Formats: sequence, structure tokens, C-alpha cells
Amino acid sequence: SFSFQANRNELRVGLQALVRGRKVGPDSQSNSHPDETRPVRFLLPDSPSRFPRPGAFPSRRAAKIDISPPEFPVIRNGGFLQAIDNMVLDPLHARSIVLHEKKSDPRIANAIIDSCMIPRTMCDVIEQNVTAETGIKSDHILIAATHTHNAPSAMHYCLGTQADPKYSQFLPPNVVESVVRANEAVQPARAGWAVFDGNERDELLGGKTALPLPTWSHLVLVRNQDEAVIYLNGALEAAGKLVPTHQMSPDAFLGGRSDNFANLEGRLDEVALFDRALSAEEVKRQFEASGKL
Repeated sequence: SFSFQANRNELRVGLQALVRGRKVGPDSQSNSHPDETRPVRFLLPDSPSRFPRPGAFPSRRAAKIDISPPEFPVIRNGGFLQAIDNMVLDPLHARSIVLHEKKSDPRIANAIIDSCMIPRTMCDVIEQNVTAETGIKSDHILIAATHTHNAPSAMHYCLGTQADPKYSQFLPPNVVESVVRANEAVQPARAGWAVFDGNERDELLGGKTALPLPTWSHLVLVRNQDEAVIYLNGALEAAGKLVPTHQMSPDAFLGGRSDNFANLEGRLDEVALFDRALSAEEVKRQFEASGKL
């Protein structure tokens, strides 16, 4: 897995690398990951801003409530078969933040829960209680789950699992409490934004061969303007059109992307960068010269 940033008019390069794969779990496999050029927003305490465009939401507060199960055993979902847990290894939390721009403006609440899935009926109960205790309207409340596969089940038929009845009663009031605490402690803040210059087309060019473990493999990427070709152990593995979307940059990323997503789980060695697009015959000779891998 690698990326290359350069001026589109100068993208006539070849990249040769020896890659040694390492076995990883199924959760580490890369899925489609949109990383188009877009603003990334963040909040800061009220202080002199180092960012060029402070903007909305000058008041905010966050709160965190421990929602680890208080009783055991507890039903856990996320494995497609029902499982039972008898201890807590890492605490689970409900994290909430409340925002508003002016005191006269309606407030917005976000609650993020360490759970695989939360049923709509439970979200409705949480929203109703938040509205009753804070006055924040239900259509101004966002509730979302982190989709962790290591939390008690709060939803029937979630990946083949029933909801844990006791935990399903325990969870909603604690989520409500996290929003209430955030709402009660709102304080001034500033918001700023930054831009991530990524692959706005969200395109992917990948091979179909599973790298043998733990064995060195010879990998070559050749880019000629919009055309990209991948060779594995001297043979053609994948080819296609892959339009560069990066702006001019002197940086090259090997074994990962510029946003640290889906980095290589393995090792790189004997990396070479060419100032021209290698031919298939040149790639074959490079592989043969590398010796038996």
C-alpha cells in the first residue's frame, strides 16, 4: 500500500520495492474509504486562535460517562454468534458534546456511544429524555454508535445476537446523563477548519493475489500520467486509469497513504525510485536480478 504525490505533469515515475507481508486480522482489510478534498472541523477552548478562519459554535462543552456493564455475565455481539463476557478489559463510554452559536440559538447535541448498534426505539427514548431535561429538541440531537464489536448487545438480531436485557435498561439513562452534563457545562470556544487534500475521486487500483506469509515479494508500481500499472514478482498484476488528484507536492509516501489510512502491515526493503516509467521488460529484469525471494 503506497501513495505518491507530485505535479500531475511530472508523474512519469516508477517505484520498485520489496514488500514482506505480515498476517493481520479481518478488521484490518481495507474497505472503500472516501477521502475527497473537504474541510475538517475541530473545536478549541476560547483562546487566541492560531487558525485563519474562526467561525461558528462559539460555545461548546463535552462530557464522558462510563457505560461499561455493571453486572456480569453480559451478552456481547459483533461476532455473528452470541458470546458471553465476564469482565471489562477496557472501559466503554458515552461521549456527548453540546453546541450553539448564540444564547438565543437552539442548541445541538451529539452523543457517540461505544456500542455495535443502537436500535431506533432506544434512540427515541434517549432523545425524549434529553429534551425533557435540557429543552434540546429531538431533531437537534444526533445519536451514533462507534460500531465496536466488543461491547454488550443493546439490539435484538444484531449480527445474530439478542439484546442483553439488563444492559439495555442500563444504557439509555447513562447516555442521557452524558448529554445533560455537557449541556450544563457549556463554555465559550472557537471553531476552525483545515483542508485535507486527498483522493477526491475515491478510486482504488489493487491486485487479486494474496501475498504469501511471511515471504518477501517484489512489487513495482509504474505511473505514466493517468495510467498506473502494478507488477508482482515480475508479472503484471493490475493496470488501469488512476487520475492524480493531489496538488503539487515534494512528498512521497511509501507503505501508506498521506492520511495514515490502511498503512502496510509488513516491511519494506530495497526501495528504488526511477525518473521514468519502466517497461514490462525492465521490470522483469529487475525481478530476475533480485535473486530468489
